[in-house]
Amino acid sequence: MQQETAHLPTVSDTALDNPDLTLFVDGSRFSDASGKFHTGYAVTTTDSVLEAQPLPASCSAQEAELKALTAACKLAAGKRANIFSDSRYAQGVALDFGTIWKTRGYLTATGSPIKNGRSVADLMEALTLPEQVAVLKVKAHGRLTSPEAIGNHLADTTAKEIAVAPLPDAPPLTTSTPLLQVTFLDSIDKLQACQASASTEEINGWLSKGATCKDGLYSCNKKPCIPRSLYPSLVQWAHGPTHVSKNLMNNLISKLYFAPGITTLTRNYTAACTICAQCNPGRMEKPPVLNLAKPLYPFQRIQIDHIQMPRCGRFEYVLVVVDMFSGWPEAFPVANMTAKTTAKKLLSEIVCRYGVPEVIESDQGPVFTASVTKDIWTALGVTLHFHTPYHPQSSGKVERMNGTLKTKMLKMSQDSGMLWPDSLPIALFSVRYTPRGVNNLSPFEILFGCAPRLGCYFPQTLQLQFDVLNEYVCQLSNELSKVHGQVFSSIPDPTSVEGSHSLVPGDWVLVKKFLRKSSLEPRFDGPFQVLLTTATSVKLDGKNTWIHASHCKKSAPPASPASDSDSAPDSILPASP
Repeated sequence: MQQETAHLPTVSDTALDNPDLTLFVDGSRFSDASGKFHTGYAVTTTDSVLEAQPLPASCSAQEAELKALTAACKLAAGKRANIFSDSRYAQGVALDFGTIWKTRGYLTATGSPIKNGRSVADLMEALTLPEQVAVLKVKAHGRLTSPEAIGNHLADTTAKEIAVAPLPDAPPLTTSTPLLQVTFLDSIDKLQACQASASTEEINGWLSKGATCKDGLYSCNKKPCIPRSLYPSLVQWAHGPTHVSKNLMNNLISKLYFAPGITTLTRNYTAACTICAQCNPGRMEKPPVLNLAKPLYPFQRIQIDHIQMPRCGRFEYVLVVVDMFSGWPEAFPVANMTAKTTAKKLLSEIVCRYGVPEVIESDQGPVFTASVTKDIWTALGVTLHFHTPYHPQSSGKVERMNGTLKTKMLKMSQDSGMLWPDSLPIALFSVRYTPRGVNNLSPFEILFGCAPRLGCYFPQTLQLQFDVLNEYVCQLSNELSKVHGQVFSSIPDPTSVEGSHSLVPGDWVLVKKFLRKSSLEPRFDGPFQVLLTTATSVKLDGKNTWIHASHCKKSAPPASPASDSDSAPDSILPASP
């Protein structure tokens, strides 16, 4: 570890005795009265300026310090030098963390490029030029009572003066061919060498499409011909740090270069890019919409959920229970949403009134998945069925009831100003006694086999028709059997829906994130491998719960998209477009 992270043996932080050169460096960046920024650097001795250059306004002060130190190292090539700088950042790069960054490929611990990466790399290379060099820290803007302070002052004032100077014009191109006006080629010689190593078949393909050779360089329509051996590097460059789409990659490449058949490579490259897969919206799986489980009789299966309401007195939540057979709702104001309160309410209000249900369905909230809740219902022989996360359609009965109750309470609050704990029983009354569904029956009629007494109408049909209680009970039983048969036949059968999603065990998928800390966090997590599947859900390696298939999209296996380019020849491409 020490060998990998230690600075060069020829670089030290202790002043050299009898050095060949004593240099002072400084970089400056400031804005003038109009708000325009100016940047420059200078390398001086105590009494003379050795080098001073203006820099583009986009350069930061830290980058200017790095360029100044780099220029000083080049001036001290083959010599022993003391270099003074008032920038702790530049000294730290040279002595402390520059070597660590170089070992990591100038990437941070998270894998992103470091700031000023190009300038840091230039400095690390320039530090190898002097025979021995000491990079020393000098106090900025100190009193001019020492040679170090005088030299630093000269470097500081010179950097500020040169910063306002116009930038030197770019050197003229050495050829008249406009194909070299592109900025991504850093060496025409390398391109010519790669073209020369191309196969005869590939070169004939260029010529057949109108390419010409001038000064040893093949071009077509004034665009350089890129050999197929450079396609991986070209695609990686076009994709860039912003991970542009395949269409934009093709547009960029076709505008600057002649690279026939590269669209296949750009398509495969973007399809294999994990970052693009995690951040792009993409197309999700679309499993068929199945029906809910079909109960056989009232209160065999129930769905439960909580509604959060504005605090009113000691109440802040509503525990909602819906019978999946009849649609009969129960709702209870509660002060909190704990497992203890929920279990107590269900036992005292549901079990004691309607009996023990066979199945209780709910989401995977901590209230319902707590160990105390599981222990109670397991002891009573109740099966707990938890729905897949972030898929409210699985709890369709109770979710719809939540919306219905809240809407009715809202309307009563606006109409009469009633508090929601007072209007909740009225909302339940309306739902229980209102006919609905295919058979036009209310939940009350499904449960009790007769029409409810609503005050304005008293159903005396059964009372007048039967004089004996036994006959009444028998007839009621027959009516209930008839009603229950009609209701059961009208409930959709979940097995009647055919089809499934396209995921199979062994596939790799990304899972949608529904809770992101910020908009810069990827939309998807993964990839994960599919272990098991059902008609609507999948079990993934590394995930404890089943995931609904509509939350997944297919992905390439977790291999780096850049791995295929490791074996490519020396790239003539820069790090980014």
